[in-house]
Amino acid sequence: VKEKLYDEKQISPEYMITFKALEIAKKLVDWDDSYLDLFDEFLEQLNQNGNFSDNYFQFIILYNDVFKNSNRWLNLESVLKETLRIAYLVKNIENIFTFLALLSDYYFEINDFNKALLYSLKYRDFSQKTKKKLNLLNLSSIYAVKVSLYHPVGEVTAILNEVKALMIEKNEIDHLLEALYNEFIFCHRVGNFIKAKELIKEGFKLFDCYSEENKAFEFKRVSNYFSEIFEKDEIQTEISIMLNKNFISKNEYTSFMSRIDIVYQNIIVYTWSLDQYKSFFDGSLKRETPLMILEYIKRENKIPPVGLVLKNIEKRFINPDCVGDFLNYKIVNFMLTKDLKLLKTIYEFSRKLYILGYKEICLYMLTPFLMYCAMTKVSSDEVEKFIKLYLDIKGSLVVNMDDKQKRIFSHSYMYKKAEAVKKFYKKLAERSKLCSN
Repeated sequence: VKEKLYDEKQISPEYMITFKALEIAKKLVDWDDSYLDLFDEFLEQLNQNGNFSDNYFQFIILYNDVFKNSNRWLNLESVLKETLRIAYLVKNIENIFTFLALLSDYYFEINDFNKALLYSLKYRDFSQKTKKKLNLLNLSSIYAVKVSLYHPVGEVTAILNEVKALMIEKNEIDHLLEALYNEFIFCHRVGNFIKAKELIKEGFKLFDCYSEENKAFEFKRVSNYFSEIFEKDEIQTEISIMLNKNFISKNEYTSFMSRIDIVYQNIIVYTWSLDQYKSFFDGSLKRETPLMILEYIKRENKIPPVGLVLKNIEKRFINPDCVGDFLNYKIVNFMLTKDLKLLKTIYEFSRKLYILGYKEICLYMLTPFLMYCAMTKVSSDEVEKFIKLYLDIKGSLVVNMDDKQKRIFSHSYMYKKAEAVKKFYKKLAERSKLCSN
């Protein structure tokens, strides 16, 4: 083909495109990042040709797949936007949908959740205009973005209900367990423990429909939260019921019971267990970091260096629209600097997170913050409103717990520590009153 191109004085543009395509195919066999230049050259050739057929859009989809795993990931934005513009221009309906979805995924991957939601909602609007039903992937994408942006609980729940209804309608049994357990994790995050328990039991009834690999993956994912949702003997009974009904094998039963022994070693969600504190100091901020800073101070007798905590933080932590992540960032900053000017922002975003409905996450953020305040003797006047907020959160959480869950909560790590801080500041206030008298 190459010789043919060089010999011919007048050739159709399709010959050059064919040659470039073959050259790319050859290079893909033995990949090197330098071959990305070939993709750019081929794209330029296609744009010069101006034939925006389905083949053109298929190439951009391939271009997206190759580039997103390379060091030129950020270059994709302009290509995807331009392709979407062309899809609108030539009225290629299917590819308008495709590139709205790709742009939403792109922004989600780089933690620009506002733009991810913008393109997800554009997808939804366009589907209404063209009377095309949303599929599970589209709905799941909207759900993921809304959760990441801490949208009000009612909004997120409505999307979850749409996802489940569509799964039942389409008989999408392959993804139903994952959807149920995504909802379980969301219910834990917002503090609806009664519903969370129901979802686990509902999922267990589906276990005979799944492979051992899928069951193991989903069970391990959700079992991290069991210590706050079930009493140990309660969840062990549920696993035994699955064995008796042949939903799981004896080997799976043994594996699940072993996992239960591990997650019930601590009175805290397993992923927050304090023995893992060193693994959280790699420079990337995490939701558990404030609690781990306290553990670091306790064990190392010093504040962790800033570089270990805030070296490579993701965009979501500095985006005020990601309410919970932004609050986390401000709490960590306060713990590293004890800058009292941060207290106003911390209170504002703690209250906002609570009002949006993310009560359990709010408790997990607020408790280590209060512990640090007590440790560093922040004044009662400064802390009083935070303790009041904690009491509001506690009151709203227990409403959505059964009797067993209330008993678990009263022995949980976060509850005990928050109550200890409350008593500490009550005594401090009484002592201060006596002194003034």
